[in-house]
Amino acid sequence: MPEFSLAFDPPLLNAAGSLGYAPDRRIMADLPPLGGFFTNPVSLAGRTPAHGTRFQVYSGGFLLHTGYPNPGLRAVIRRYAEQWKRQDLPIWVHLLAQNLGDVGQMVRRLEGLEGVAGVELGIPPEAVAGAAAAFTRAAQGELPIPARLPLERAVELAGSVLAAGAAAVSRSCASACGARSSSGPNSAR
Repeated sequence: MPEFSLAFDPPLLNAAGSLGYAPDRRIMADLPPLGGFFTNPVSLAGRTPAHGTRFQVYSGGFLLHTGYPNPGLRAVIRRYAEQWKRQDLPIWVHLLAQNLGDVGQMVRRLEGLEGVAGVELGIPPEAVAGAAAAFTRAAQGELPIPARLPLERAVELAGSVLAAGAAAVSRSCASACGARSSSGPNSAR
């Protein structure tokens, strides 16, 4: 298993899903300098937005169902690979872990793309420790892999993904921060 150094200079990163698929100079000019750029989440195949009621308020916050819309990895690479190559900022592509075969296929397509420093693997919120580890093993390759874990389950899952080869752990803030996503990708199959 390769060893990776994950030093970011400066040590400030955007959250996946907050700034698009590539840095936009107009937006970046208003932000402090970042040490890396994390893309919006992307799946192997494109996904459309959720239909029907997608927002529900409850006493502790709100429930948001987006469906993780994205154009799919092939379209993202076609549209953004040249921009990634020209960036001074390392690009980290956030992958939605939907099934084990897709994860490995997505990582292989990203390996060797200039400007892509690594992948952030979005572990499904309902994944158990064994499934989280299996997704992490499926993503092993030439790129470092931070595993993004649901905040409320990060302690429970961190040991499993690190033992399976994740270079680091990041945490998402869906339900613990007042928003709950009911659209998480399926667990390992």
